Amino acid sequence: MRLIHRMGSHRAYGAMLLFLALLFATLIGHLSAQESGKTLVVVAGEALARVVKEVGGEYVEVRNILPPGVDPHSYEPSAQELLSLVSGASLIVVTGPNHYPVEEKIEQLSEEGLIRARVLDYKDYQREGLRLLEIDGGLNPHGYFYSLSGLRAIAKACAGELSRLMPDKSEYFERRLSAYLERLALASEIIKQMNVAGVRVALVDPVLQYVAQDIGLEVEGVLIPVHGVEPSPEEVARIVRLAREGKIPLVLLSDIGLGEASAIMSSLEENDVPYALIPLLDFSDKPELAPVYAASIIKDRLRSGAGVRSASSLSEALLAPSLAANGVLVLITLLLIMKVRRHG
Repeated sequence: MRLIHRMGSHRAYGAMLLFLALLFATLIGHLSAQESGKTLVVVAGEALARVVKEVGGEYVEVRNILPPGVDPHSYEPSAQELLSLVSGASLIVVTGPNHYPVEEKIEQLSEEGLIRARVLDYKDYQREGLRLLEIDGGLNPHGYFYSLSGLRAIAKACAGELSRLMPDKSEYFERRLSAYLERLALASEIIKQMNVAGVRVALVDPVLQYVAQDIGLEVEGVLIPVHGVEPSPEEVARIVRLAREGKIPLVLLSDIGLGEASAIMSSLEENDVPYALIPLLDFSDKPELAPVYAASIIKDRLRSGAGVRSASSLSEALLAPSLAANGVLVLITLLLIMKVRRHG
C-alpha cells in the first residue's frame, strides 16, 4: 500500500510540474504576443507559414514548430516541448490532423484540454474547397499545400479564423486574401499558357499528385515509397515498363521523395527513361511557384525531346532546378507587375 501511495504521489507531482511548466510557457507566450501587438499563429511547415503571412500581414506573428531541415515524418517532440512550442498561440495551422506525428500529438493534447488554441486542419480546408485526392485506396494528405487549389482553401480558412479572432481587422484580412487569391489565379493562367495539360506521366512520389492535378497532367502510375524504405525492384520495373511501352514520355520525381527512392534515379538512367526532378523543398517558402515550375520544366523537357537527365550525383541533379526556380519567380513577378499596371 505504501508503494502504491508513493507511486501515486510521484504521478501527481509530475502532473503538477507539467501543469506549472505549461502555465509558465503560456504566460510568457502571451506577454511576447502582447508586446509585439500581433496574434501568434503556430504552423507545421514553411508552406503553411507562407499562407498565414500572406493573409495575416502585419497583424500576425508566425512560429513554425518544425525545426529547419527536420524530416516532419520523424519529428516527435515530447508533450512538454510541444506545449512550450505552441504556448501563447491563438491559432494553430497544420496539414493533418494525422499527417505528421507532431500533428497527432497536437490533436491528442487538444482533446485533453491542454491545448486550447483553435487548430485548423484539412477538414477545415475541405470546407473551403479542398478536394483530397485518392491514392492506393485511401486519401492522400501529402503535398496538397504545394498546389494552387490547396493554397486557396488554406488561405480562405486562415482568413476566416483570423477575422474571428480579430473582427476589427476583418476588412484588412479580406483585402490581403483577395490579393493572394489573385496571385494564385495568375499562376494558374501562366500554367495554362505553357500548354502541357494532358501530358501522360508517372509519379515517383504521392506529393506530386496535387501538382500534377494543377497542371492537368494524366497520371498513369504512382510509386508510393514507404517512409524509410527503398522501393522494391518490382515497383521500379513497373515505372520503367510504362516508359518502354510508350505510355508515358516522362517520369516526375521530387526532392522530398528521393529520401526513400534515391536508387530509382539511377535505375531510370540505366534504362534510358526520361525523368524530371521537381525541387519542392526549394519552394517551401513560396509553394505557389511549385506547379508553375513543374509545368515549365515539363514543357522544356518535351521540347528538347525529353532526353534523360543525367547527373553524377544527387546534389548535381538538384542544382539546375534550384537555379531555374529563381527564374520562374522573376517571371511571375514581372507578369504580376504588368497585370497590375494594365488594370491600374
